[in-house]
Amino acid sequence: MGIHIERERTAVLTQTPTATLIRHYIEMVVAMVAGMIVLGLPGEAALKAIGSGTSELRDDAPSVVFLGMAATMTVPMVAWMLYRGHRWRPTIEMAASMIIPTLVAIALLAADVLGFGTLMGL
Repeated sequence: MGIHIERERTAVLTQTPTATLIRHYIEMVVAMVAGMIVLGLPGEAALKAIGSGTSELRDDAPSVVFLGMAATMTVPMVAWMLYRGHRWRPTIEMAASMIIPTLVAIALLAADVLGFGTLMGL
């Protein structure tokens, strides 16, 4: 009986394409936020240990800040997608959807088209 109830609950969460999309979106947001905490905090601690930090990098090497943020969000998102049984192709596509805009932001920053604060707000 318990198995039957669990199957019904799962079926409700994926009953429609819209419900599936919403569930997937929420899972991705949670994975990215968790990654920013789980990977970002130790990363910041490591930077502090060598006498630097994100605030210093913002001024001295803003591209590194963008790459770090992309990595701390993409790595756990990819891990979660693989855990949930997604194939490699859609997983790589999702990773590219994170990395390509980051590279565009870095190019805009390097070309002095937009500043760090503006790009962080996009």
